[in-house]
Amino acid sequence: MKRFIAALALAAAFGPAAVAGTAAPLSGDDCILVRDIRNHTVVDQNTMLMEVFGKGVYRVTTAQACFRSAISADPIAFNTRGRERICKASQLGLQARSGYCGAQSIQRLTAEEVAALPKTLKP
Repeated sequence: MKRFIAALALAAAFGPAAVAGTAAPLSGDDCILVRDIRNHTVVDQNTMLMEVFGKGVYRVTTAQACFRSAISADPIAFNTRGRERICKASQLGLQARSGYCGAQSIQRLTAEEVAALPKTLKP
């Protein structure tokens, strides 16, 4: 129930894009180095927030309900298909308790979006 309420809070704070994300690639400055991923929070069965050192918070969405049985304390493995730098969703695979799935979208949150997150969702 808490996850459902958190997902509703996220959607209310950021609109439909909060859950759906965007398919556009990240710009050069927003690309993620895998070694810089520090923490994550599972929002709902399709959405995860992750903190990237020196960059901020990113929203990662999947289409396969990758996080349906995951909780934020669960480890998430990142499969980068041999790349150290992730600039688009198709370059990132995720292994969670529910199984393996690919990222559908990755979007860097603005400082205002991060500030609006409930404390329980901040990675």
